[in-house]
Amino acid sequence: MVNKSKQNEILLKVNIEKRFDTFSLNCSVDIPNGVTSIIGPSGSGKTTLLNCIAGVSQPDTGYISLNSNILFSSVNRTNTHLNKRGIGYVFQTHTLFPHMTVLQNIRYGYDMTPKEKKRINIDELIEIFQLSKLIKRYPKNLSGGEKQRVDIARSIAKSPDLLLMDEPIVSLDIKLKKIILDYLKLTWTQLQIPVLYVTHFISDAENISDKCLIISKGQKIAFGKTQAILSDKNILSLFD
Repeated sequence: MVNKSKQNEILLKVNIEKRFDTFSLNCSVDIPNGVTSIIGPSGSGKTTLLNCIAGVSQPDTGYISLNSNILFSSVNRTNTHLNKRGIGYVFQTHTLFPHMTVLQNIRYGYDMTPKEKKRINIDELIEIFQLSKLIKRYPKNLSGGEKQRVDIARSIAKSPDLLLMDEPIVSLDIKLKKIILDYLKLTWTQLQIPVLYVTHFISDAENISDKCLIISKGQKIAFGKTQAILSDKNILSLFD
């Protein structure tokens, strides 16, 4: 069960600028524990924001902290390596190891996690994601949807302090999509692993998230409770 006092705690603090030749991301937001959706038009900076939080990209200026631990600070010249941030990341396309079976891929992160941090039961993960018939297969023998299910399970198996998801279920059918969205909600309510979930689909955000961050043209447009944010006609017009 979720500790309500913990749910109100600030999980992630972001105040960064990341500049490109024709685009700049400027985002300042304090995100509490729970499940937060990030929504915006294509090219608005959603993936860039996740990449900076994960350590895949380095902001030009600003800071990022997770559970009060500084991950990046341009002032202090701090930039924690992505493997030491305690963050799981599921990309739009899978990142499975081709030479490992499904089970080996899932166990890879689990086996590397210190015993005291392990909060996940591998057998339960395999059952929830309907992977029991696939555990001996290699990625080359999986469909696109199957690969993505394995990738999500592998990230959760690491018991991360924060799970980032960049439109991870666009390739799945409606039935599996609902199953995984329901399980992602349990990721917070039962395991208390917070989730940042990027999506183009308002229905996904309404289904999964407590809070919602709207980004457009590299700027934060709104942040707050999902139901309130997504009932604002001015915000919805961004997606017309």
